Amino acid sequence: IISSSKSPMPRNYDAVVNAEAMCTMRSETEAKYIADHWMNDWKQMVELLSSNVEDLAATLHNLLVQMSQQGRDDPKQDAQAAGSALFGRDGPNWSTLNLPTRNAWEETLESKYLSHLVKQNESVQELYSKWSGAAEDGKFVAELKESA
Repeated sequence: IISSSKSPMPRNYDAVVNAEAMCTMRSETEAKYIADHWMNDWKQMVELLSSNVEDLAATLHNLLVQMSQQGRDDPKQDAQAAGSALFGRDGPNWSTLNLPTRNAWEETLESKYLSHLVKQNESVQELYSKWSGAAEDGKFVAELKESA
């Protein structure tokens, strides 16, 4: 695995780490730090959703498909009312996040996508059927299960 290789890897995220925070990313390789956090978050999501890794992968894939099909994510009304510099004439600019814009971004994603993740999400069996036809072990599902 590249995160445990002996050669030094470039540090891409030093500039975004708050030096005054308790973040330990600077004390280890970035790849290992990010991978460890990703695996921990993945495990917690499986537990929170009372699921398994394959079904979580299918659910998150479906979430990303839904997000990518949207033209843009207009902020929630209360976030917009906060008067942040986030909002220009062409809509929100999510590319630079300070604390107020990050909060608006999180509120928008939560209200538009995440709150529906469990409540109105298609069943995993419906997703498997949609993605692989009638066969539950279709090519896409097999690849998804293999990678998870």
